[in-house]
Amino acid sequence: MKRFLPFLKNNVLFSGISYGFRLVINIVVFAVLARYFPVDTFGLIAFFVMIITVMSTVIDFGHRLIIVKELSVDRSLLNEAYVANKLALKFGVVLLASTIFLGYAALKDFWGYGLIPMISLIFSAVALTMSNFIFAVFQSFGRYQDETTSLAVMAVLLVSATILSRNPQGDVWFVFGYAIATAAMLGCAVYLLQRNVRLLSLKKILECISLPSLRSEFLLALPFASIIAIEAFAMNYDTFFVENYCTAEELGLYGGVKKIIAGLTILAIITVSAVMPVISRLTASEDTRRSILQVLKVFFGVLVLGMIIFGTYFAFNRQIILLLLGPKFLEIAEWDAYIALLTLIIYAKVIPGIYFITASFEKTRLGLVILTLLLGISYLFTKVPGHSIKTAMRAVTEVKVFAASIYVLVFLLTLTLVWIKSGRAEKTLG
Repeated sequence: MKRFLPFLKNNVLFSGISYGFRLVINIVVFAVLARYFPVDTFGLIAFFVMIITVMSTVIDFGHRLIIVKELSVDRSLLNEAYVANKLALKFGVVLLASTIFLGYAALKDFWGYGLIPMISLIFSAVALTMSNFIFAVFQSFGRYQDETTSLAVMAVLLVSATILSRNPQGDVWFVFGYAIATAAMLGCAVYLLQRNVRLLSLKKILECISLPSLRSEFLLALPFASIIAIEAFAMNYDTFFVENYCTAEELGLYGGVKKIIAGLTILAIITVSAVMPVISRLTASEDTRRSILQVLKVFFGVLVLGMIIFGTYFAFNRQIILLLLGPKFLEIAEWDAYIALLTLIIYAKVIPGIYFITASFEKTRLGLVILTLLLGISYLFTKVPGHSIKTAMRAVTEVKVFAASIYVLVFLLTLTLVWIKSGRAEKTLG
């Protein structure tokens, strides 16, 4: 573990700076918007950004995890052939995801905004997922400072868009400003990739695309893509229930809840970025039992961090709501137990989620996500329609705590089985 400590410290430092900018993008900007707009308008803007996030995750097709898993171990893999079919797959997924989203938006009459703003949401999702694709390369090569620079560009432009959105049509201005900011971030990431990591030729990338290789890439990525896409929906299906069965103002309040949780879990996101390459190396180690102990140490460390955040929110919930959202959202102070529990379970799932991927237990993670997603949807169908946002909030918390408990128990059981299997292998060799 000692040889990983300098690498881990470097990761944490630059990941912390990067997620400082993500904090601006995802929290500070919305703290300002919550004061600019009525609660119902804020709810729609938060809903649109959630759609961008889900679409970008689906378009990613699991490549961010694959890149970190593979390039962290062997950086020489990065060339035109390595990225060619990944990009080709993304193009197909973009077409499919765009069709589904525009069909859903049409059913909602584009929420009164028209077609062009909806297309800009798709553009934002594509730019975001391509940026994250490049960020995975940066992380694998230890170039966290390049990710930080790219995020800084988006943060500056998005803050500018937020300032300009304080006008009668500010919500539309913000949607278009978000698209411009993500495009600029992508442009910066491409430039830094070419300058600091490896010069890749677009012509050669296009020449490397072939149907047999595309099929192989699809089969390789499908387990990861399935996990990530289903997990993205599993993290946000509750918002779709609120959007469909509650009022616009209640959607705004729920959007406020999600932003508070996002603020409280920013350290969990930093941990994922910093720890994933380290866990990849640990799971690739031949000393299985030692690796398991190190994984458990990291797991309990992150869990303690979550408990500290859990307690902090309980102690200062009203102050946190006033800081992040303003007085219009003080009603959600009544839901402090729900928010604290939803925050804690995110920290509890960080290391299990990374381990299932890096230790090649993708099918286990996928099965867990599908099971808990189906349970969650079934439960919310019985609890949310025809009820208030308070009932919905309680139901969401109950089902997500139950799902997270299953997730962690299976993780601990998996580690136990791997430990036992390793001991038997050692005895056989002995």
